[in-house]
Amino acid sequence: MKKYLNPKNNKCLWIIYICFFWTGSSYLSWLYHLADFISGIRVDLATEVVGYLFQALGIFLYSMAVRKGIKLRWGNIQIFAVVTDMLLTLPATLSKSFITVMISGYCMNILHGIIAGIYLFRLAAEVKVGNRAFVFGIGYGAASASSFLLSLTVKGNFLKSPVVLIVYTVLAALAVFILKDGEEDEKGRFIEEKAGTDKENVTIKLIILTGITIFILSFVKNMGFSFPYEEIKGGISLEMTRLFYALGLVIAGYICDMDRKYAAVLCVASLCLPFLMIILSSEIGTSIVIWMLNYFLFAFFTVFRVILFSDISSENIKDLWISGYGLLFGRIGDAIGTMICILIDSDAVLIITSSVLFVASVLSFFTLYHKLYAVTETVELNEKRRFEGFIDKYSFSEREKEVMVCLIEGRSNTEIASLLYISESTVKFHVHNLLKKTECENRRELLTLYRQAAG
Repeated sequence: MKKYLNPKNNKCLWIIYICFFWTGSSYLSWLYHLADFISGIRVDLATEVVGYLFQALGIFLYSMAVRKGIKLRWGNIQIFAVVTDMLLTLPATLSKSFITVMISGYCMNILHGIIAGIYLFRLAAEVKVGNRAFVFGIGYGAASASSFLLSLTVKGNFLKSPVVLIVYTVLAALAVFILKDGEEDEKGRFIEEKAGTDKENVTIKLIILTGITIFILSFVKNMGFSFPYEEIKGGISLEMTRLFYALGLVIAGYICDMDRKYAAVLCVASLCLPFLMIILSSEIGTSIVIWMLNYFLFAFFTVFRVILFSDISSENIKDLWISGYGLLFGRIGDAIGTMICILIDSDAVLIITSSVLFVASVLSFFTLYHKLYAVTETVELNEKRRFEGFIDKYSFSEREKEVMVCLIEGRSNTEIASLLYISESTVKFHVHNLLKKTECENRRELLTLYRQAAG
């Protein structure tokens, strides 16, 4: 847990938490206000189809601005986006005119997408790969839980009340403060950290393959949530599912940082649960448990689709413009999946369509999995074998082995001492033993010897 607690991670976590808490809650307030004018399927079409597509458009516009070098990341324009979003929330949730509510609501959703693009950019640029999923999971999970708790006040009607705009104004002000506080030259810092690397730009083919995979997975997952469960609705608590989702986000982030491959498999496994519910639909108690588990595993899906593009984009400063594309393709998949479910009024056709798309999503996923992880796994295995051979050759102790790993990672004595919970003098003692056993004069010579042996 200690590795996650540093200023950069904490700042990014707060940005994600505040921005998602505010935009996610104001989206629900807009949805509730729309229900005063229209109802049923029309609300779903207006919010979960058109609204999501406008959010995707906002992310795309932000990514294009970043790609073209427009100063939308660390300057007054991103503050302008936050303020404009807040101003649009007023007519979207208060106006008595249906047209005004619709137009201002859709413009608000575009700004929601731009703000999502901002914090996903910062996640990729500022947070290290091994911390990224957990920081995102905590931020999103805490925001989801906070939105749920906010909705419980005033007998569950607070999000529908005009008073909630005071909360949104405070959150928007906090967002302005924390974003303005982060106007330092992060791009310059990122370039400095990546100096000397020879990573190639991400290929268009990889962007397309990853985007299509996320789109299909989101499409299928959204259709799965739309399966008819009338017989168990009486036993399902919407509030409880939100808590399961929030908890799942934190756990998903932790597991995803432990090993991306585990998170990927759980992401695909979550697609199977709606089909399992159909098979066990006669067992009401079992179906409710699976429904809760469905929301829990949906968190793995949420985290993984965002982290996929975050990881890909962070390899090269020139690729950071695609940092939000996981959510972009996910939102498009969510929207199209919901629209198809609305258009198909036959349960049998819906299940068959979902099954066919499920097979397509698995095929697409494993193609991407092989490209991203299988080759990397082979390289890591070979590196591990070379390392084990090197330490066996020179008879390193377990502690010397740990110190050697830190030296390979380029850590200083202070960092090694902090990481291994030993004193700096003890670190120097172990380094001295490593040099003595390998007959090297200094660390540089030791690392050169290791690379020659590994090569």
